Amino acid sequence: STQSTWECPAESVLHAGTCVPCSVTPKAPGCEHTAQSGGVSTTLLVVFILVSIVAIISLFVLGYFLYQWHRTRKQKLCVLSSIPRGKIAIVFTDIQDSTELWATFPDYMPLALDIHNNVMRRMLCIYSGFEVKTVGDSFFVVFNSTANSVNWAQAVQEELLLKTWPSDMMQHESMKKETNDSNVCIWNGFRVRMGIHTGTPTPHIDSSAGKADYFGNDVNFAARVESLANGGQVLLSDEAVQELSNIHCVPMGDVAMKGFPGLYEVHQLHLGSINRSFVKLQKNQEQSSALVDKACSKCLRPMHCIFCESRALERRGSSYVPSTSSFRSNPHKPGEDPCQNTL
Repeated sequence: STQSTWECPAESVLHAGTCVPCSVTPKAPGCEHTAQSGGVSTTLLVVFILVSIVAIISLFVLGYFLYQWHRTRKQKLCVLSSIPRGKIAIVFTDIQDSTELWATFPDYMPLALDIHNNVMRRMLCIYSGFEVKTVGDSFFVVFNSTANSVNWAQAVQEELLLKTWPSDMMQHESMKKETNDSNVCIWNGFRVRMGIHTGTPTPHIDSSAGKADYFGNDVNFAARVESLANGGQVLLSDEAVQELSNIHCVPMGDVAMKGFPGLYEVHQLHLGSINRSFVKLQKNQEQSSALVDKACSKCLRPMHCIFCESRALERRGSSYVPSTSSFRSNPHKPGEDPCQNTL
């Protein structure tokens, strides 16, 4: 019998005397709506798949960054939990004439500063130091051991001499290479001043920022010690020297520290073969000169006292170049006049 259109099931049409599904003949009369809805369904399916893929990738990326953030924060907290505490060595550093160098060599200073910073941080890893902060070209670092701080300071000074600095900067007074009479290089590149003090500062941990800092008079005192140093000179407070044994240093006399009452003894670290000489400290020149005059008046044999020797040579208009024998362990007790008992 002949089938009519209405006898065919839904979504099918009569074609060539039989009912054919619209999915087989989407373009047949009566199947147009099915073809359109099928196209829409296919488009929606493709969009759904693409959105799902993008969502999965986004979730993966977000999860990865959350994992890295958590891992980094955990590492920072782990480091912060092990920062030096109690009696520690506090060190400040600064580059001599850095402001002038930036003004004169703006194109080369970034490279030179990278060299400097890499040396500082590599040596910190070797000598177990902790970088508290940097401000410009100045470093604030601490050590559990005063001996490590001294070894770090000497290693940095020696390593800076071996670096190749931008050639256009090497004619500057604070950069040029110099050797001593034995043809040993004693100057090359940045002149970095350092001050070391041993004390018990108060640590402060900012866990949200992942940073640590130190506060208190000992931190301020260490900064004052550094401010007295010339470029390339390493100064130690008397408290730092008392923590050390078999150290070669030169007592530089009692000096006034800004913000601290009284006078305080400081010492210059002898840097091994880098036999650098400095006539005066960077600051408190008038105070230091008066103290040296007072000390020299007590010396029966002034040339045996490094302070008296310096002052005596200054009075003759000569440059002060200490002899090798001047670099020796500090024989004086805390507060003892360095020019007494020199016979």
